[in-house]
Amino acid sequence: MFSKVKTLSRAKSVRRKGEPDDKPPGSGTVLLVGELAQVAEVRDACGTVSAAKVEACKVDELAGKLAAATYDVVVFDAARDGELSTIVRGSSKNAKEKMFVIMYGSECAGSAKKRLQAYEDGVNMVTASPQAVAEVMASVIGRSRAGPFTCPHCEAEGFFEDDLVDHMLLFHFNASSEDEVACPICLKGKFQKGSAHRSKNNVFVHVKNEHGKVSRGEEPAESRAPTPVWPFALVVVKNAAGQFLLVQEYASSGYWLPAGKVNPGEDIQDAAQRITKEQTGMSIEITGILRASYTPQDQIARMRVVYLAKPTDESQPLKTIPDYNSLGAVWAATADLPDLKLRGSEPRDWFPYVTKGGTVYPLDVMKSESAPV
Repeated sequence: MFSKVKTLSRAKSVRRKGEPDDKPPGSGTVLLVGELAQVAEVRDACGTVSAAKVEACKVDELAGKLAAATYDVVVFDAARDGELSTIVRGSSKNAKEKMFVIMYGSECAGSAKKRLQAYEDGVNMVTASPQAVAEVMASVIGRSRAGPFTCPHCEAEGFFEDDLVDHMLLFHFNASSEDEVACPICLKGKFQKGSAHRSKNNVFVHVKNEHGKVSRGEEPAESRAPTPVWPFALVVVKNAAGQFLLVQEYASSGYWLPAGKVNPGEDIQDAAQRITKEQTGMSIEITGILRASYTPQDQIARMRVVYLAKPTDESQPLKTIPDYNSLGAVWAATADLPDLKLRGSEPRDWFPYVTKGGTVYPLDVMKSESAPV
């Protein structure tokens, strides 16, 4: 069922000139508590980690075991044996949080309330996957022991750079603390040890994006810069006769939909009405959304919302005086399109779609994030 899980390779751990080579990963101790020691899938998972020395204990022996010895990983099943995390943390000989505590079982892993409480009580991982248990065991036991770095959270020592980045995220990413600490690797700055915000002042954000694999170009850094988004409104305007509004574009580029860029601070639906008035002379009532799209490009992203609309008054005269916005506007039937020069395919795409009764989405599917549900 399980393949051998190798302890993590130290080949890519970062060493500074003059430092000794890392020692091979030594053995580590794993404690299975209570009934969990009799669960075949868990025993099999532990057996795939060759460097692990696995011990078992009864629940009433747990406090004494932890007081007398140091363990790298402790695994228990709250559904079978009760909530043991406070006993594990309170009785442990291990300094601070150097021990990795796993709550195992589908009942806990599948309960939002129990997962949240488990982490509040000091559990490091909640899982029902024996393979996940094996992978974490291999990582915890197989990390470097002869490196120069110390974890700022639990003061575990002997890390090389990659190991420390992995350790901090695996063990302490749920830490909540605004205490400040210098980066343990580059010794720069003052970072919050457990800020809930993924800002440049968060020590986890710093080590993840400035050190380890990212610093060597093996993984991309998480971009903290805002992504420039260019929002556009396009409008399909249909009259009672079944005709559609076309804008005559500049530079002999032909006809297109009323369309344009949304101004900073402008609501996109307001922009659709403004753009249609500027380009066609027509005031409109927007009745629905045909499509909302977000298209990432190299350095920017383009967002387009295609609205369906109708004239507020069909007797309004169309624009005929050329200006910066357009040369004018005209009503046209879908059947007219093959004989017309079009700037883009959108009239050919949307006019038949609307004529055939294609799906139109309500306007309230797209609102400001502050709008009530």
